[in-house]
Amino acid sequence: MFAAIISWDQIGRVTKHQLFADEATAIGHIEKYGGFVSPDLGGDFNTWRVVEGLLTFDLPDPTRSKVTAITSEAERRIEAGTLVGGNLIRCDDRSVSRLHGMLKKSERLEAQSKPVSLKFKTQAGAAVTITSAAEAGAVYDAISDHVSFMLARSADLQDAVATMTPTQLADFNPSDETHWTE
Repeated sequence: MFAAIISWDQIGRVTKHQLFADEATAIGHIEKYGGFVSPDLGGDFNTWRVVEGLLTFDLPDPTRSKVTAITSEAERRIEAGTLVGGNLIRCDDRSVSRLHGMLKKSERLEAQSKPVSLKFKTQAGAAVTITSAAEAGAVYDAISDHVSFMLARSADLQDAVATMTPTQLADFNPSDETHWTE
């Protein structure tokens, strides 16, 4: 197993980072020149050096991991939904599609001068009855606004982390509620 230590300094240059064989490719000759056993850390740790040749590796990108966390948080919040008329309405793709269908059906019924009475239950079990295209439109607009807001915040946060220093990245919590307040 090949391992090295690399980390980032205060201005973002790479100086050390723990590196394992699956992240590195040594071209040339490497040899073991030290190491230690640590039951507390879970095993044997050896130090290797490149004697001749070249060592190449891909560093994990802390910005990329924050972007992934932001995207996941946005998706989680979209699926969790938003309050509409006191009811928590899910905003996942399936729920949005169903509510869009209800909107279109209520518009067709009103265009035919037929009564509108479309019912569904929220995930929490609350019964909701839509009695007009205007009501259906209001529910659909609310969930669409929620999805749009979450996607816009996700994009803004992704742009923000792209300019952060390593210290700011380490301190940034994508799940912090202050990032997602509508």
